[in-house]
Amino acid sequence: MPFTRPLVILLGLLFASPALCAVPSESFYPLDEKLEGPPSQFRDVLVEISRNWPKGRSFCKYEKHPLKIQMVSLPTTGRKYYVGFKKCMGIKAPLSQVAAVMDDFDHYQDLFPGDKKVKVVARDKNKTTLAWERIIPVFFVPNEHYQMTHLAVTVSPKMKMYRSQLKQGGRLKNSDGLVVIEDQGPNLTLYSDYEFYEADYGVAFGIDAVGDKEIWKESLEGSFLSLLAIRTKAEHPDWSYEKVQKAGVEDIHSVDLNKALTIGSLKD
Repeated sequence: MPFTRPLVILLGLLFASPALCAVPSESFYPLDEKLEGPPSQFRDVLVEISRNWPKGRSFCKYEKHPLKIQMVSLPTTGRKYYVGFKKCMGIKAPLSQVAAVMDDFDHYQDLFPGDKKVKVVARDKNKTTLAWERIIPVFFVPNEHYQMTHLAVTVSPKMKMYRSQLKQGGRLKNSDGLVVIEDQGPNLTLYSDYEFYEADYGVAFGIDAVGDKEIWKESLEGSFLSLLAIRTKAEHPDWSYEKVQKAGVEDIHSVDLNKALTIGSLKD
């Protein structure tokens, strides 16, 4: 869905399993709907993960990790600007409350850090298109403008899946992800997230404006802030967005994020 903040915190891809393609009505788009956008080398990989769910969350042991958020880096060999993560956390709130936060596209700008502007530019049934402007705190490199398409489908009363992909972008070349939220009891929701994105920070200007280590560092911090925002707002729906973001900043300053990250693979 974020960079020097994740370029998108959320979401998604192509789902071929009949069970995952089920939708409440023919008036809704299925999760395997063909969407406009550039090709991606990881889209088919995430399709396979979605087909084999819940195997895709077998890595999740978030209770043992700082802030009870598990963050695993997924190296992308030979593409130093291609960032990949898989993440999971528990949210002490019912599934419906977490879904309410995820579905509130009109307030993404208030919820997620690092966004100068997020605007809904199109809605069609369960498909939403957002225009994003991301703050890029690098001299000579202007903010990033891009559009993402988001699909949201209730797979069952105990599971909701989200898919998004890049529709068009400038320096953002690819963005794919998968978010699954699952009911784990009366007041617990499991949140799982796969995310890949690739951007050009300065190469187009003839300079290496941001090194790959800096991109991973900023992406890690941005990912934590985004996950904390989702969790905090779901657990405290009465809190203001300002209070939610402030709590997230305080939380990440309490831990060493480098120690919070582990290295893994899609097969783990």
